[in-house]
Amino acid sequence: TELPADADPNDWTAHYDLGVSLLRRDPVSALELFRRASRIDPSRAEPLHGQWVAYWMSRSPDEFVFWNVGAGRMSPSEDVRIQDSIYALALQRNPFVHRGAEAILLDWVPRRMLMDRDSRAWMAYNTGNFAEAVRLHSIDLRRNPRDAVRLVDRAAARVMQRDLSGALADLEAALAVVQGEENRARQVTFYQSKHAMLQMIGLVRLQQGNLAGARTALADAMVEDAGFAYGQAWLGNISRAAGDVATAVQEYEFALVLAPSDPVIRLWYAEALFAAGRDDEAVLEGERVAAAAPEWAAPHLTVGRAHERRGRRDEALMSFAAFLERSARSDPEAPAVRARFAARD
Repeated sequence: TELPADADPNDWTAHYDLGVSLLRRDPVSALELFRRASRIDPSRAEPLHGQWVAYWMSRSPDEFVFWNVGAGRMSPSEDVRIQDSIYALALQRNPFVHRGAEAILLDWVPRRMLMDRDSRAWMAYNTGNFAEAVRLHSIDLRRNPRDAVRLVDRAAARVMQRDLSGALADLEAALAVVQGEENRARQVTFYQSKHAMLQMIGLVRLQQGNLAGARTALADAMVEDAGFAYGQAWLGNISRAAGDVATAVQEYEFALVLAPSDPVIRLWYAEALFAAGRDDEAVLEGERVAAAAPEWAAPHLTVGRAHERRGRRDEALMSFAAFLERSARSDPEAPAVRARFAARD
């Protein structure tokens, strides 16, 4: 499927937006566009979520409901497990990702078939009407204040409204509910798990500037699930925000033990190595990311900067050229890189 003539082929949003526009009539083409958007910028959660939506819309409403809110949830097929892992990865990269494509999915599924959450509130959230989503979730929470799923949903809407204090209160209440029901037999999704809630709490505290509180929440998430690679990686991000680059490097190294093939975490690691002055290692790790994600511009920028600082002019210019070849027109780093080329003689 071709982009409009005026679209930027290096901008993940161009592919994502076209995919969203095609979901209803051609979900197979939409799926490929979402995959392309993910290749252009693997760090973005929206295309991953779009892939999950497009996959299900290429099936049937009956099949979606069976696997996601029906009996199939207890014994998913291999295909469904793959889709679940894509959905979970999107939430790990950004648990507050705006899931606009899901509004189309919910509209596609007959309302009578949706049993697990108030589809009106979820539709309001996914169409950007966050105040209405909060209002509708609040009505239900007055009836059942211990509904952890709805507390998390309301917290996500409040984050979008920049009501961080309200979001944090909802997330802490949801966590308390789940902690009080640890022996329940009911299966939970990633979104409802304790380590995911703790990650969300940590990221809200980080937005509030509470680095110590953010670190505590993410450390607790790792206690809940020692294999949670993004929890460990976010500890690295918190250390970088606090100016402790040496600790950040170590935390990214731990995260990569858990997820050695994740290009986003490896790029964060390369950037931390560069910040620590370990330029040759930053080049090595950045080149590993570039090889794993050949359409992504970002790793070439880190590699170029590391070469440049070591005085390797030709190698730096080659990396900067690779960055410009892949970068979107709107990339804020591109003008400075172009200026390097203008001054190279």
